[in-house]
Amino acid sequence: MEEMTCEAVARLTRTNSKTLWQLDQWRCEYLKEHLYKLPEDLDTRKLSADEVHYRTKTYKSNERLSPFSPRRDIKFLTSLVCSSVSKVIACKPGRDESSLRNCLQELTPEQRKGVEFISIDMNPSYFKAIMKMCPQAEIAVDRFHLVQKLNEAFDVVRKQEYYKAKKRRDSFQQTMLSRGNRFMYLERIDTKSIEESNMLGKIKALNDQVSNAMILTDYFHTVLDQKSLREFRKRLIKWYQLVRQSGSKAFRKFSKLVRKYRVNIEAYIKTGLTTAISEGINNKIKVLKRMGYGYINEKAFQNKILQRCGFLNSTHLNTNFMMWHIPTPQ
Repeated sequence: MEEMTCEAVARLTRTNSKTLWQLDQWRCEYLKEHLYKLPEDLDTRKLSADEVHYRTKTYKSNERLSPFSPRRDIKFLTSLVCSSVSKVIACKPGRDESSLRNCLQELTPEQRKGVEFISIDMNPSYFKAIMKMCPQAEIAVDRFHLVQKLNEAFDVVRKQEYYKAKKRRDSFQQTMLSRGNRFMYLERIDTKSIEESNMLGKIKALNDQVSNAMILTDYFHTVLDQKSLREFRKRLIKWYQLVRQSGSKAFRKFSKLVRKYRVNIEAYIKTGLTTAISEGINNKIKVLKRMGYGYINEKAFQNKILQRCGFLNSTHLNTNFMMWHIPTPQ
């Protein structure tokens, strides 16, 4: 049942799926209590942490305490991932400071001291937890989440220019700046087709604000592509100058965010560490949740995550004593 659903095993063994689920959960709890421990040779120098959606509960009007109570209760799980082996070390409920702190407590004091880099998104609660539990570790901001903020800044400019074109009744710019074409602007230059390049060349010639926003977006990707801190800082200063010259409020706001997390971005430049492995494991967790048609029991879901994506399985633990074997003749 480590790789198959209880329902599938029940069909093969012609047993009750509920009984198999109880056996599987009992086995997970027994292993956690008596055998579960991280490998001694586990390389914990580079870690990453990210949250994954667990469950959204919608309350009916008669279930809410007051009209001002939230209609939905959205729950998350925080997973701590070892980048060297792409395995989940710990999984705890929530996505706040205590969640990541509880995850880091699964490491021994020696392993926590050995942590050099941790990649996270720009969640301030995670920053606090890392600075308390692993003060010597450098925090690297994930490139994907940083670029996401960059794309949001570009989208603000696109929307502004779209509404201006709508007032002028400029059908060409309206079409080019519509919501359906927004992803065309966000692609890297070397991935765009000839047709897209020609169309973007026309809009650049007609709209200076969009042209400036595209230049700032492409150049910031170049800044993040640098491998040395010296070149990164040199190009970043030039990018700051371009932002000031453009006069774009959206990009000036984004540049303040870059200044705030500059040290953490430099940690990414030094290591190239991102939360890509965590995001990949999150996708595996989502598949696991769909296979189970959703989970109501939070503890059971955490056990299955550790079993499927971590070290709580027979691959890493000796579970031969829990299996029935055919007696060998003497």
